[in-house]
Amino acid sequence: MDELLQKQYECVLASLFHDIGKFKQRAFGGKPHSNFPETMKGMILPSSQGIYGYQHALWTFDFFDNDLKECQLPKSLDWNKIRDMASKHHNPSSFAEEIIKKADSISSSIDRTETEEHYTKGEYLKKHLKSIFPQIVVEHNKPEAIIKTYGYQLRPLDENSAFPVILPNEDISLQNDYNELWTKFTQHFKKMCYQWGKDTTIQHFVQSTLHLLKQYTWCVPAATNDKLCDSSLYDHAVSTAAIAIVLQNYCKDKLPYDDEPVFLIFAADISGIQQFIFQRHHEVFKGSSKIIRGRSFFVSSIGIAFQQLLYRELGIVPYTQLLSSSGKFYLLLPNTQQCKEKLSKVVDEANKWLFKEFHADFAIVTDNEVVASCNDLSKNFAALIESINYNLSVSKFKKFKNVLQEGNCVIDVDYTEEEICPSCGKYTKEKAHQDGEGRCKFCNTMLDIGSALVHRPLYLVLDTKKGDINFFDNALGLHFANDVIPYQNAFAIYTFDKEKADTCMLWEFNNYVPLVDYEIKTFSQIAETSIIHYLDDEDDTKRGVPLLSFVKMDVDNLGFIFSQGIPQLSISRYVAVSRMLNYFFNTVVYHILSSQFPNAYTVLSGGDDLFIVAPFRVTIALIKKIYEEFKRFTCNNPDVHFSTGIFVSHDNFPMSKAAELAEESLESAKEKNKNAVYYFDVIGYENLFEIEKNIKWIEDKLLDKKSNVSQAFIYRLLKYTRMAKSKTFEKYLYLPKFKYDIARNIVKKDNGKIINADEVNWIENFFEKNVARNTTWLEATIVTGIYFTRKY
Repeated sequence: MDELLQKQYECVLASLFHDIGKFKQRAFGGKPHSNFPETMKGMILPSSQGIYGYQHALWTFDFFDNDLKECQLPKSLDWNKIRDMASKHHNPSSFAEEIIKKADSISSSIDRTETEEHYTKGEYLKKHLKSIFPQIVVEHNKPEAIIKTYGYQLRPLDENSAFPVILPNEDISLQNDYNELWTKFTQHFKKMCYQWGKDTTIQHFVQSTLHLLKQYTWCVPAATNDKLCDSSLYDHAVSTAAIAIVLQNYCKDKLPYDDEPVFLIFAADISGIQQFIFQRHHEVFKGSSKIIRGRSFFVSSIGIAFQQLLYRELGIVPYTQLLSSSGKFYLLLPNTQQCKEKLSKVVDEANKWLFKEFHADFAIVTDNEVVASCNDLSKNFAALIESINYNLSVSKFKKFKNVLQEGNCVIDVDYTEEEICPSCGKYTKEKAHQDGEGRCKFCNTMLDIGSALVHRPLYLVLDTKKGDINFFDNALGLHFANDVIPYQNAFAIYTFDKEKADTCMLWEFNNYVPLVDYEIKTFSQIAETSIIHYLDDEDDTKRGVPLLSFVKMDVDNLGFIFSQGIPQLSISRYVAVSRMLNYFFNTVVYHILSSQFPNAYTVLSGGDDLFIVAPFRVTIALIKKIYEEFKRFTCNNPDVHFSTGIFVSHDNFPMSKAAELAEESLESAKEKNKNAVYYFDVIGYENLFEIEKNIKWIEDKLLDKKSNVSQAFIYRLLKYTRMAKSKTFEKYLYLPKFKYDIARNIVKKDNGKIINADEVNWIENFFEKNVARNTTWLEATIVTGIYFTRKY
């Protein structure tokens, strides 16, 4: 192995494990299962007035000397050096150890003075990791008591444990929970080492180590004596590793001054995603949903491929990401002239390929103008993020600037109208696909990818060989595989399978779709699930209209939240928020769909947004569930919310056009009132959920043979509602006509006495109250009731 890469891998592992001793120390209640000689304490721990501090560092040393003895580890790495770099980060005796100490300090952005009293009283064993979400402030300030209320249980990360809980008074030791979590971690780590602990697979060893640390230390507080106690051991470890790698590549034998511009923050964002994914807006073409699904995954994977390409050309190990989700990523890099020159070259070549291959359909816009010192990362991180976001927004108006300045033409091929690919409308058709349709080569590839994703291949492998998807003039290929043995030397290996994720990095990608006989349900089949038989209805009667809802969701004010909404924003806190939001929209939402809404179809899921196609009948229930789970996930913080746009149509409506109209609906919700939903018009979520209750009343009455409420009467209610909105003379007639209709068709009398007064009063209150204050909501409710109950 190259000496420079070897040093970087050693630096990464030392950074990732530098605080592992905190985990083990708490698991054993601070009582060592082996005796540490006093000389070792003096070597590892700093002392003040004869008292040794930072006892966890001794446990880090113990982890290397005891737990790793039973593991198969890459022999080309100097594990004694890694051990010393990790365990001596509070009492360094070499330049390599100084780097870890400096990176640790910058990452935490606080002065951790771990007093003996904090440990002798055992307080460190009682502290849960607090959720960072209650701290977010956009409009509502939260009292400190609320911020400290929500925390996480000590459990491996999954779709259940990821939700914070209301904490009781923290006066009970968590040692047993720590011990159980530690045991599972070490067992899985040994299993992972058995597969990847060879010299030829060091990159997979580090990548899988990173994944296991995420699974088991995401819920472990990095500092229990921190006032907020909201930074996890995992987020602190990965941010420390990113900083340490940059320092190692920037410095030779001396640490930089605190105000020296050491760091270059490289940011990239894929622009034009919607335009690329949803092409041919007004056309219906065979295989559209699979092709759109393939394009969505392509956009998701090209960001990862681009990162790998950058790291390879820069000669830096790929572990300096501050953010990587939804087509956007930020990398921490050394601020050197050589690095800048290589970045410019890779970005320029990538843009030329995108321009040529996709006719400028989408671009990767970048920014490498923001540089930072150690002080900036520690004290001004929020300002750095704000500058990056601004620069990226400006860059979107300069897409392909260098390419266009060279005089390149966007479209440089000749073709006849008969040869145009029906699914993209841009490229020439090649020979017919196996489904009998003629498409261009790229759309056929996207169709195959969209089909393959449904069956969730075990592994996704990124290397230099030609794969199922190829990037940047075949510089990198992505393979779908069910066996990793042929790919030992790959750049990166991921999996969709949770069972395999104990030895391999999990690719968090929400690709849930409904299946029937191992095939994806068609949109027609999904729409037909809106047609049901009510138990109280006639035996041969079904009700409903086969409609689809195209649902788009997007988190509100996210840029503001990251730049100004998180008090005392540090790198660790930034990483935590972006990671958790990405986890919700990919893993949690996937679980919601697969367990409760099996007929929903995921088109696109990013780090903070979502696009789902669902049967119309379950639309409100689906949105309600995601809304409630998101509020629970974010500790019911009123400043953290998302907006939703819904477009309803028949299943034969052009998919790309439906996506465009759903996006317009979402924008309407955001422009008129964020934290809102467009459902036939912009309304609040509580109004949307209220529709469900009223629909239930309509359903019950239509099925009640004793009631005079009929389908025809519901249609007349809709007519009166629209009359109320009219700008003609009809506006003054709706109420008399409604009253007459009630008296003639609904009221039932016995000996001159109304015997269904409750029913009559409900209808009058429902109509008269809502037609006056919220005609749009009333119309949406009645239309929904008609679509639910119409006889099929």
